[in-house]
Amino acid sequence: MTTRYVAIDTETTGLDSENDEVIEVAAIAFDLNGVLGEYNSLVRPLQAPPYHVERLTGIKAAELDDAPRFAAIAAEIADFIGDSPIVGQNPMFDIAFINRGGVWPSGPAYDTFDLAQLLLPGLHDYSLRGIAEALSIEFLVRHRAFADAEASMRVFLALRQRLAELPGWMLHEIERLAE
Repeated sequence: MTTRYVAIDTETTGLDSENDEVIEVAAIAFDLNGVLGEYNSLVRPLQAPPYHVERLTGIKAAELDDAPRFAAIAAEIADFIGDSPIVGQNPMFDIAFINRGGVWPSGPAYDTFDLAQLLLPGLHDYSLRGIAEALSIEFLVRHRAFADAEASMRVFLALRQRLAELPGWMLHEIERLAE
């Protein structure tokens, strides 16, 4: 049986999970054979996103007027994630925001940034865009939750493949150093 992973990404009104809010959330369930399911929703915040967030994401405040509040979709998101491991570029950022909304993933989190630093030493840019580019993964749309989650999934799978190709002695040494 293969592991079911969930790549997750959020777009938010800012960087502070205590004071800012989710305006878009996406999750893609997948295993080594492909995509198993997708979740994507805009989210209506209590206050409109700042102009710089609108420019960065392309999400206009008016688009959020008919979107559900996070509390209305929290149970759907929690059910979608289940106990699957979370995958993402700095997933603790996204997890902090969904935690605030009442979603508490129980599985481990795998950070594509950390994996890339291990498996692509010397890369000049460890952003999701930079890692995707180094792995020849097309990543045209950025700062939208679904596109970022999809890129994280593809990057994770490519990095996981590289990890699987390492000799056993090296994996043991990596494990020893990680402890």
